[in-house]
Amino acid sequence: ELDIERLDLSSLRSKIFPSITSSIYRTEIQSDTTGPQQRVTSDGRYSSDGYQIQLNQVIYDRALLDQLDSYEFLNHSIKNKLLNAKGDLIIDVAEAYWSLMLARQSLIEEQKISDLYKMLLQQANEKNVRGLVSISEFNQVVSDELEQGYQTTLAGINLDVASSDL
Repeated sequence: ELDIERLDLSSLRSKIFPSITSSIYRTEIQSDTTGPQQRVTSDGRYSSDGYQIQLNQVIYDRALLDQLDSYEFLNHSIKNKLLNAKGDLIIDVAEAYWSLMLARQSLIEEQKISDLYKMLLQQANEKNVRGLVSISEFNQVVSDELEQGYQTTLAGINLDVASSDL
């Protein structure tokens, strides 16, 4: 099982790099003041502009570095498992393909042999009608033809199994 959800290498690596924050500000204050009997009046204005840049850098955080090493090891492990799975899949498909080709060739050969046995049975039938072959010889040809039919059927089943495996 591959635990890919746990891997967040980019956010972990970003904790090692410097972080920069900046801000720009402008402040304006205006005030009007009137004294208690309207005798004193003052106006005031104040403005200021400024900016701020802040840089933070982790110099050494053993736990963070250990976690990064662990994640990188896990990442390599997952990549190796995927490569192995891919290789295994290629081998399985190739084996299934060659099994299918072998089963197809076997079926073709068994069908040709079956055709020959059918011709032999037909010839034995003609000889049996004329009385040129003994009953035991005729029965042997019938038995051989039935056995070859079974072998042909078995080759067809093997082809079906090989097709379903692929």
